[in-house]
Amino acid sequence: MTAGRAARPFLHSPPVPQARRGTVLFFTHSGDRVGPPMILLDLLTWIAANTDLRFEVLLWRGGPLEAEFGALAPVHDVDRIRRWPLAARLEALGRPGRRAAALLREARLRLWLWRIPRLRTVVVVSVGPNDYLRHLRPRRPRVVTMALELGLQLVHLDDNDGRLRRETERFVAGMPVIRDALVGLGIDPGRIALAREFVDTRPPAPVRVVERSELGIPEDGIVVGSAGVMEWRKAPELFVQIARAACAAAPELPLHFVWIGGDDQGYAARLADEVDRAGLSGRVHFPGRQSNPWDWFAMFDLFLLTSREDAFPLVCLENASVGNPVLCFDTGGMPEFVGDDECGAVVAFPDVELMAERVVALAADGDERRRRGELGRERVRERYDVSVCAPLWYEAMEPLFP
Repeated sequence: MTAGRAARPFLHSPPVPQARRGTVLFFTHSGDRVGPPMILLDLLTWIAANTDLRFEVLLWRGGPLEAEFGALAPVHDVDRIRRWPLAARLEALGRPGRRAAALLREARLRLWLWRIPRLRTVVVVSVGPNDYLRHLRPRRPRVVTMALELGLQLVHLDDNDGRLRRETERFVAGMPVIRDALVGLGIDPGRIALAREFVDTRPPAPVRVVERSELGIPEDGIVVGSAGVMEWRKAPELFVQIARAACAAAPELPLHFVWIGGDDQGYAARLADEVDRAGLSGRVHFPGRQSNPWDWFAMFDLFLLTSREDAFPLVCLENASVGNPVLCFDTGGMPEFVGDDECGAVVAFPDVELMAERVVALAADGDERRRRGELGRERVRERYDVSVCAPLWYEAMEPLFP
């Protein structure tokens, strides 16, 4: 989340610029304010400021970050590239027309990819749907894949007869747990470099701290926050179960639970009934997607990650950077950041009762909550800031750049 941030000097010595020939195409699935596009935006901001690399950005679909990518380099949206009036007219003819329209859209995308001057390297940002690789033949650029996922997301390695697995010369894993997962799936360790996922720890200016009264939360309320798209991987149902257990265990505490984020699958509506039946109306809140989550992070007192499958969610680092202790289950890579409860708490998945106990303990002890929050703030700035980590990603990929 880089909007509104002023440029700052890089903390390490930047690579020595060299004369370059050819273009690197960075590809990610969208321009939404979610993990992989955010990492890419911060990485490219650093690359543009510290190297002479020539690059362009391809988004499978657009989003609110598109303008920020466009300030750094040419940015393109596959949906718009494929949108062609002639294809739409063919599609209207029925089934044969739809097939012809699909072929026409593929041809248009292939022609567009050919127009990139001296395309030499493609950087795939996240292991996801990757049928676009077939459009790059016969140019056959070198392929680097930034691996930022775990679990079910890694099944895409074998999409399209395993093209991404086969054609990637170098995987750059965002955490050791991701590297280990790739090795477990049969990727040669020699093809995998290790870097560390990161955030820009400076909140975009200005941050407007959300007034608790907007949600009916008293000023002395203790806010347990969470954030992310409401889906199976993020386990929003466990968020409600933990809220119910914590409120039952400590009815005297003014606990409030707030989840911000998109809800394309209707989770909030389904969970509202459970909230009502648990007597938690007014204590559990789902405000939906927010244009500037930092406004909400500044209101939280604790950050609760309930994910059953999440590699290394950047939202935890963002919350840590403003002093919120992070509580998570022992899944994915976040326990590596939290450590032995130094920056929050780690609980065995899916022990809802024990997680509720940890929430209550930190909610009731303001001094300990602030101590762990400050440890997290120091850790994220020292180890996970863009100024520390971006050069590691660049160094891992640079040998394959033109």
